[in-house]
Amino acid sequence: MDLSQCYKIINASPNDSLTDIKRKYRKLLLIYHPDLHKENKERAQEITKQIINAYEIIIKSLDASKKIKLEEKRPTVEELNLLIFQISGREFGIKISLIDEIVRLKDLTLEEVSIIYKDIPFVWAIGEKENKVIIMWNLQKQLNLKETTIFSDIASHYVVIVNLDDMKIGFLIEKITGVMRFSPENITFSSSSEIKIIKNFVKTEDKEIGIIECENLLSI
Repeated sequence: MDLSQCYKIINASPNDSLTDIKRKYRKLLLIYHPDLHKENKERAQEITKQIINAYEIIIKSLDASKKIKLEEKRPTVEELNLLIFQISGREFGIKISLIDEIVRLKDLTLEEVSIIYKDIPFVWAIGEKENKVIIMWNLQKQLNLKETTIFSDIASHYVVIVNLDDMKIGFLIEKITGVMRFSPENITFSSSSEIKIIKNFVKTEDKEIGIIECENLLSI
């Protein structure tokens, strides 16, 4: 398989940044995840193998370290409207503009995934509600927080569903704290944050809240 074919398979271009290449690759892994194609699971597995192979060839051809260095820039920050919520007793925020809806976990039909890919290791289940497919993302694990049993005290858990690249991604949370608006002077940036999906923080009188960069879930 030559390099041009590889780019075509993952819907990318040699001119794309490394961030865009990763995002497009991981989006395809989600779209063709075999657990979303139960009627033709074997075919979906074949497609995902081609996608993974093409991506690995592309990555080998790139000087990834230079691309990463060039892309590590402070983003432009504007006023933010955030949903504040708790996971493992800690507070985080998500931009309200990205949220599709918030539902109770018990209102979803869930099925744990049978295949976990190393490049999207936080996908733990496929949810369904009113013919809407929701890819359940283990935010707790990605944030390096102490994990609790997913189905413990099920009635008290919510799922925040966000729109991401024409897909529905669901985050299991414990508690909704509220909705808050922050001006740019209350937002700080940290390129050294150990948690890659958090680069911006907002400050209140007594705490600092990490903002989940949902747009970066597939590109980190």
